[in-house]
Amino acid sequence: VLERVFVSWGLSLADAQGIAATLMYWTDADDVKRRPGSAEKLDYEHLGRPGMPLNRPFRSLDEVDLAARVDELRGAKPDWKNWFTLRGSGQLDLNSAAAEVIAAATEAALENARRLVSARNGPDGLPHTPDDEPLQTLEEVMALLGAFGGANTEMLPRLTLEGQTRHVESIGTAGDARCGIALVVDMGSGEPRIAEWREFPVEGAARP
Repeated sequence: VLERVFVSWGLSLADAQGIAATLMYWTDADDVKRRPGSAEKLDYEHLGRPGMPLNRPFRSLDEVDLAARVDELRGAKPDWKNWFTLRGSGQLDLNSAAAEVIAAATEAALENARRLVSARNGPDGLPHTPDDEPLQTLEEVMALLGAFGGANTEMLPRLTLEGQTRHVESIGTAGDARCGIALVVDMGSGEPRIAEWREFPVEGAARP
């Protein structure tokens, strides 16, 4: 899936494979380099970055910036962080994902993915409003995307219609000052739990 996403950003297949492997090798427990174009311990030492990779899961998207070849991702997609989360279950929530993400993950045509998102958002065309029409079954979704059958059926376990995380943003205003707060809420245990909390700047906001 990572390789398909990176190729959709304009990277070559070889570069996509190498970068995806580099990210995977950051999290594995050994220092064995199995794919050309990737990076492991000796490569980081050659780059003057001893002690990397950390051989454990990433703890933040900012930490991903420490991995080799991430500058190539940034060059191809400056807002690449908006495409990823480290808090999910590994499944793509088709009822909340952007059309570009759905197309890349399912190999569907972008036009079909956009049409699906439009239908999901209901008559007003806006997400998360009362007239939304949530997708009901994965099989129907894949058929609508034109991505059903053959190898694409193997993707079904990676997709969901209701993810275990929610991203919530709130913007507060006081006079001319504005500030945004973003939350990642984990619903996996049945009870909402704040997994991540951060403030973010709001365009045009006056500094307090």
